Amino acid sequence: MAVNKRRLCNTQWIVVLPLIAFISTIWILHSGNKNCAEGLRSEDERIETLQSTIQAIKRQKEVLLSSLASKERELRNLKSEILSQKLAIDDPQYTLAHKKFSKSMTTIYVITPTYARATQKADLIRLSQTLQHITDVHWIVVEDANATSKLVTNVLKRSKLLYTQLSIRTPAFLLRQKKEPKWKKPRGVAQRNRALLWLRENIQLKKSNGVVYFADDDNTYDKDLFNKFRNTKRVSVWPVGLVGGLRFEGPRCNNGKITGWRVVFDPNRPFPFDMAGFAINLELILENYQAHFSSSVAPGYLESSLLSSLVQDKTQLETITPNCREILVWHTTTARAHLNREPYVKAAKTLEDDKVEV
Repeated sequence: MAVNKRRLCNTQWIVVLPLIAFISTIWILHSGNKNCAEGLRSEDERIETLQSTIQAIKRQKEVLLSSLASKERELRNLKSEILSQKLAIDDPQYTLAHKKFSKSMTTIYVITPTYARATQKADLIRLSQTLQHITDVHWIVVEDANATSKLVTNVLKRSKLLYTQLSIRTPAFLLRQKKEPKWKKPRGVAQRNRALLWLRENIQLKKSNGVVYFADDDNTYDKDLFNKFRNTKRVSVWPVGLVGGLRFEGPRCNNGKITGWRVVFDPNRPFPFDMAGFAINLELILENYQAHFSSSVAPGYLESSLLSSLVQDKTQLETITPNCREILVWHTTTARAHLNREPYVKAAKTLEDDKVEV
């Protein structure tokens, strides 16, 4: 009888022990899941806190960048004011150039790329004396050099015009090699783009009325041209004389509307006209910050590379004369100076010729 009781007791434990183990396992799993859930909630809270901190840092960064941009503009304006005062002290005639400006008249920003050569001063003097007949002109001269030169500075000061003198070296891959034709690589690209950058950095949108014109230093300009394009709304165009192998090339017009082009070279270009044959409203330049001259385009497409970013087609172009038949600018080129006899004079050593600025 006692043996049977022990067997029954053992049997009960055999049944109870697995049940206890099962219940213990369930309790452990429940406790673990609870702790895991609490851990996940804690992790989610940390992630949310980090995300909030990151957003706050980003907002603070935007505020600081905006403040920095504002301070940079103030610094540029201050530097410009200091430069103006210095120039006024050094050259009283500079102040007269400022006084010629009328608040109601549109300023013409004339951009001229230039490079060192024997005829550089002569070309710049000729252009400066044309611009002296025009009111409200700001002449931006950009030298193809690492630094500005004294020769160009002297020409600009002598002109009594309001001016900005800049410099930037043409990249090596754009330099023309010996015996390589002039049309093979575009010239003045870096210099014109540097001037556009200066306009965007120094002139505030909606604060100034202006027109931008690209005037090479060896072309010939009628002074009447500038006042005719002064009121350009978007982009104005006109014919240019002695260019493209023609007496003149440019738009064909009917009642002030452009109907086609008088050109021979690739007439299917988006804008088939010469650099001297168009002007752009300053606001259009400032609004389209990425618009620039591309150095990678095919020959003859330099003008189109800029204008394609500003206007869609010829329907958005303006004319400055009703029939587009009046020639007011000529694509002249200064003959290369022949200085082959200079060595004979220098050998004599009779004059301090090197000190003479030509």
